Amino acid sequence: MLLSRRITVLSASETGNSREVAEWLRDALEPLCDTVRLVDAFDYPASSLPDEDLLFMVTSTQGEGEPPMEAEELYDDVMGEAAPRMDGVEFAVLGLGDSAYGVNFNRMARRFDARYAELGAHRLMPHRECDLDYEATAERWIGDVVAALGAKPGESSQVSGNVVSPGASEDAYTLVGRTLLSSPDCAKQVYRIRLAAAHAIEYEPGDMMAVRYRNDDETVRRVLDAAFRGANDAGSDVVTRNGTRDATCEAATRDAARNADPALFDKLAEALRDRDITSTSPSLIARYASISGNETVRAAVGDPLFLERYACANPPEALFHDFPGTATMADALDIFTGSSRRLYSISNAQPTPVAGDNCGGDQGVTVAEVWPDVGAEAAHLVDLTVTRVTHELDGRTLVGACTGYLTGLPIGSRISADIVSNPRFHFPTDRMADVIMIALGSAIAPYRAFLQQRAYDHASGRAWLMVGNRHPRQDALYREELRRCRDTGLLTRLDVAWSRDEQDPQHVQDLITAAASDLWRWIESGASVFICGHGGTAVASIMAAVSAVVEDQGHMSSDEAHRYMADLERSGRLRH
Repeated sequence: MLLSRRITVLSASETGNSREVAEWLRDALEPLCDTVRLVDAFDYPASSLPDEDLLFMVTSTQGEGEPPMEAEELYDDVMGEAAPRMDGVEFAVLGLGDSAYGVNFNRMARRFDARYAELGAHRLMPHRECDLDYEATAERWIGDVVAALGAKPGESSQVSGNVVSPGASEDAYTLVGRTLLSSPDCAKQVYRIRLAAAHAIEYEPGDMMAVRYRNDDETVRRVLDAAFRGANDAGSDVVTRNGTRDATCEAATRDAARNADPALFDKLAEALRDRDITSTSPSLIARYASISGNETVRAAVGDPLFLERYACANPPEALFHDFPGTATMADALDIFTGSSRRLYSISNAQPTPVAGDNCGGDQGVTVAEVWPDVGAEAAHLVDLTVTRVTHELDGRTLVGACTGYLTGLPIGSRISADIVSNPRFHFPTDRMADVIMIALGSAIAPYRAFLQQRAYDHASGRAWLMVGNRHPRQDALYREELRRCRDTGLLTRLDVAWSRDEQDPQHVQDLITAAASDLWRWIESGASVFICGHGGTAVASIMAAVSAVVEDQGHMSSDEAHRYMADLERSGRLRH
């Protein structure tokens, strides 16, 4: 029996995850209610809030607690003094974030939830917060929403483990190329990974690709070794973080678990191939603490600084080593709930109808002249710039699961992936617009796509690239391409900093300071500034350097420079 309720599912998304969960919720509710609509925050005016009956919001939080770009105007209106009353409206909020950003990682969910209540709306249930591995929490929240609406078990065929299936809409790509961009002896090897789709695909410079990887046998074995030691010989010294590791005893432990319930063991091993078992997040630590029975880690969960530092410094199996407990095979899937996906910025552009393959900028540059390996098949291709991540654990070198997957698969292998729109980092559509691009290391990826797009589009606006990396001999990513971009005029200016150059070590922040007057003139004349780096700390440091230039060159106070930077962000001329 359909419920006579009007339901609005409001999506406030940045990379597509919140939108995906909002779609899962809509699909779960449509069999129950006669009126269900899904609306993006960008298209939703705050003036509509009083007219709602049931409002379910799924929102992400960006960076250090900011709204997603599409929800910025809605956020300002809802938080403002002129926000409308919401008496008679029922609501619930789900937040998606990344706890690596600290205590504000789900700030938007908290803020919207509290504000709706302040405006007189009735909270259907407490807000829920998801971490980076959001799928299981989102699924449970959707089930709770359905239950709160009074649906009987089975009434919604959409609420099951079969609905929340990340990757169901993913496409199959073929690995057609892999080029080492760094030197072979470089500690951080960086590759250009080229994937080909069976059909033409659409994306914009700044968009991303979510790659679904499968954990290899060694990775699964390592996690199982760690997980089952506690269940079978807790308190022993078979495995120690700072001592010796007895591989024979580890194998015996694993074999004992397999022999105890071989069917469950094999089922678990297969399931873990498609789970994120190589990334540590504060929420994973909290799940382990609640299951393991280890009082030390349970007490430490209340310390946000510990969670952040431990998650950054340790792989998941370190939890089992450092805080041995009583985890069993049945517990592993409750600890590792996230799907095995990684996001990468797309490093190439799509041919545009206005330009075609042989068009270029004002200097008559062709795409093929700068990128000779790009041909008629470009509409089917996706390039990724991938750093092969490694770290040490107990004297062993471990390779990042997805980077190991992408850099180790045979050419011709099939890969599941999906395009993820990233409007926060889309570049100006005005071909005459000036752009300043600042990057660290492999975060140069989206700028390569933008430069290709400039060539396709006959762009006449100026482009300035500042990039920082470690060593000029080992880490000169896309060296020849960038040289050709500069020589042909696609790049108006190219500045490079090498932090480990023996003659003149510099960071990209030093480039910003040294070019302060030119940078200020570009910004004042209307240039957009894009900042891309790995991690919030690096981006914040670059932002601080740009803000210092604004303060000094614009003869402003610190507060005035802060407001100037905020205005640039609101206008879309500062993106990071």
